[in-house]
Amino acid sequence: SQVTKLPGFAFPLAEVVAGVCSSVPLLLPVLMASLMEACHLAVPRYYCFNKGLYKSEEEYFLKMGYRTSGPDAAVETTDDFVLRMHGYVTFHAALLQVAPPGGGRGMLEG
Repeated sequence: SQVTKLPGFAFPLAEVVAGVCSSVPLLLPVLMASLMEACHLAVPRYYCFNKGLYKSEEEYFLKMGYRTSGPDAAVETTDDFVLRMHGYVTFHAALLQVAPPGGGRGMLEG
């Protein structure tokens, strides 16, 4: 949410994450898995809407990654969803670009 409000925060945050990941190597795969679970854009996938596949539009939106605030609450607006995805993608891009402590070409090189 901080990156969504202030996109420039993504790079300092990525630097901190790079420092922590260099000390705790198992953190990076867990972090990337969490990012890919939260942001469907981190892994290229798109679910086509087909009325026969989903019981309702809400079910489709939930599959796409929209959130609800509770079991009977409405799905978040598209504007809120896009802002949240923008924050995740910005952080992901910053993490890809940051050089790990001690040099190298990027956190996710390999």
